Amino acid sequence: MSKILHLPMSEPWFSMVLSGEKKEEYREIKTFYEQRLVSVYDNCSINKKSARYPDLYMSIFNEFDFVKFTNGYGNNRPSYLAEFKGIEARTGIEESGADPDKKYFVIKLGEISERFKC
Repeated sequence: MSKILHLPMSEPWFSMVLSGEKKEEYREIKTFYEQRLVSVYDNCSINKKSARYPDLYMSIFNEFDFVKFTNGYGNNRPSYLAEFKGIEARTGIEESGADPDKKYFVIKLGEISERFKC
């Protein structure tokens, strides 16, 4: 059974990933995504000012087989499966929707394997 990370996404990013133009997705480093994406981290590296965010370079991230992107929320929305290629914590590419001065969870993507209502 495949392990799938489910993520909603809006336009134009949804179409850019589907076309292969965008090969990574960015999610803000917040507790919500930390709980979904980080499996283990070095407690000694936690920033004392903001204990919620560990030094993510010391993290071990969860593994998935695919990322299922849905264009918005709901069961009847267009969606597709993209191959999961790993997660990093770093800055992103501005043309792909990232603030160049901000660190994100960067979800690396491979080929689109299946489309639903696209």
